[in-house]
Amino acid sequence: MELPFLTKTWPKANPAGRLLAAPLDAPIDDFNVLQPDPVFVATADAGIIDQQNGVTGEPDMVAEIISPSSSPKRGRTDKMRLCGRNGSPEFWPTHPNNKRIEVYEKTGSGYALFSFASEEGIITSKVLTGLEVHWRDIFAAG
Repeated sequence: MELPFLTKTWPKANPAGRLLAAPLDAPIDDFNVLQPDPVFVATADAGIIDQQNGVTGEPDMVAEIISPSSSPKRGRTDKMRLCGRNGSPEFWPTHPNNKRIEVYEKTGSGYALFSFASEEGIITSKVLTGLEVHWRDIFAAG
């Protein structure tokens, strides 16, 4: 759960939008509602933030901390497919079980791995320009 805490400092130094943390509904379609942790909504897209209903459109960045009890397919593949349906530019599945964090960017043919850290390293983002998250800051304590 360190990811939402660590990414809170970036929006304060870069007022390009809002970082919102769970619990927050992010409806994907009429049948699927995610509660990502966290999401980033750029200032230009601020109209999708609804104080009563959560996010009513596709955030610019969606992070998903994969539950230890969730299957990799449900936690990463299915949720990535759902997030990509509406065009979220970045999807960050974070895997506490195997201490891995990935950043996928939206391309013309789906999502492609952009940044990755496991056991060491730094992840970066195209959406959150200038953000660097060190693997050890997320996983070393746990």
